[in-house]
Order: sequence, then structure tokens, then C-alpha cells
Amino acid sequence: MIEKEIDLKLKQFKYNCLALADTEEKLITIADKLRGEPKSLSIRGIEESKYQRGTAIYKNNVCELLDKEETLIEKRNHIRFAINEVYELIENLNENELRIIDDYYWYGISINVMASMHNYSNRMMFYKFQELKKKIALSAMKNHV
Repeated sequence: MIEKEIDLKLKQFKYNCLALADTEEKLITIADKLRGEPKSLSIRGIEESKYQRGTAIYKNNVCELLDKEETLIEKRNHIRFAINEVYELIENLNENELRIIDDYYWYGISINVMASMHNYSNRMMFYKFQELKKKIALSAMKNHV
């Protein structure tokens, strides 16, 4: 796996985590709807009942909910796979290296700001970051070979 692919996966990690939380929330609401009892609108009077549509009152969208649930489960599985790939990439890093990756990719802190945070020069921080990406690439190659 080349460094550009690793960089892309690390950049997508935050999006994938947020998308996983959103997908899980949608699945919970669908499950609640599927468990709920069918409800009908109340008829307020005889005249109003002439104009109410029976299909709207007793509309059953279970099939639509099941289809939506199936697509969301598939999406959730893809997102989990992408998140697990990132976990495999960073599992061999020490705490300081993880903090650097976290600051850059999750919080969007620039190399220059990170240099002052970790008491390095800008050039030294850039080289450390490049070495860190190479280390991740080497461990990814070892895991896949």
C-alpha cells in the first residue's frame, strides 16, 4: 500500500466515524418504527370522515422500512470495514505517534502548529511526520504480505 492510499484512508477516518454514528442512529429509529403499533388518525366528525382518505390513515410502510434498513446495514458494514483498516494501520504506533496522527487528521492541526506544540522546528516536525507515514506504510506492507 502506497503512502497516498494511507494518507487518504487516514483523512477519511473522521468522516467514517461520523457516518457510522449517523447510520447507527438511523437504524435505531427504523427499529423503533418497525416495533411501533400502527396508528390511525382520529375522525373528528361525520362530515370530516367523508373527506378522509383511508389509504393515508392505514398506510403501512414496513416494506420500505425493511429495504431502508437493509441498505443502512450494508452501508454500516462498509464503514466498519474502512474503520478497521485504519485501526490495523495504526496499531503498532506509540502514544506520541498516535497523538501526532490524531492532531493532524482528526483535529486538522497544521504541521507548523504541531511543531510548536511538540517543541520541534517546522522542518523537524515535517520530517517526523513523513517518517511516521513511511512507518505506517511499511507496517501495512508487512501485514498484507
